Amino acid sequence: MEYIINNLYVLKYLDLKVLCKLLKINKNKLVFQIVDSRGSIYNNKKLNRDISKKTYIREYTNSKKVIDIEYEIKGDYYTYYCEYCCCIHKYIQEGSNECHCDYMEYSPYKYGINLIEKERSFSNRKDQLLYEFKKYTQKHYQNKYYYQYIKDLIDGKLCDTYFKNKLDISYNDIEYIKKNFGDENIGASNGGITAAIKAWIKFTN
Repeated sequence: MEYIINNLYVLKYLDLKVLCKLLKINKNKLVFQIVDSRGSIYNNKKLNRDISKKTYIREYTNSKKVIDIEYEIKGDYYTYYCEYCCCIHKYIQEGSNECHCDYMEYSPYKYGINLIEKERSFSNRKDQLLYEFKKYTQKHYQNKYYYQYIKDLIDGKLCDTYFKNKLDISYNDIEYIKKNFGDENIGASNGGITAAIKAWIKFTN
C-alpha cells in the first residue's frame, strides 16, 4: 500500500474502526489524525502506527462502484475473504449482493459486491462436471444432498461401485438401483439416490 500525506485511511482504535487522515511519515512510523465523520468523541485524536509491525490500516475510498469479487464455494455458500473485515463473508447466491461488512460506511464494498466465479482449470471431465453440478444444485434445488449422492456414486462409495467413474448416467440406471439397491436408496433420504440421479440427468442433458 502506498501512503500519501493527507489521504484518508481506516484504522482500528480500541474496538472501533475510525476514519483517519495521514499527517506525517517518518520511515516506518506514521502519524494519523482521527476525522471520523460520525462526530466521534475521539475526533482529532492522533494515532501512531509502526508499519514494520503487523497493524490494521486500510485505504479509504469513497467510490460508489459495485466491486467484482471472485468467490469460493464452501458447503452451501459462496464465500470470499474480506480484507477490510479480516474474515470470511458468506452468501447464498452469486452475482449482485449487499455488503456484509461491519462499519460499512468505510468499507470499499459499501455500495455492494458482484460475486463472480474464479477461473478454474480441471485435470479431467469428472472433476469439472462435479464442480458444475454442485453449483447447479445450489441454484436449483433445496436438497443439498443431491451433489453428495452423485459424488459418492461416481467415487464408488454407493451401490457397490457400480457407478464408479460413470458419468453418462441414464434413466435405465434408476431402474437398476431400484431393483438391486432398493434398501440403500430408501435409506438415503427415502429415495435420495434416484432423486439425485434425476437431477444429474437434467443437468447433463
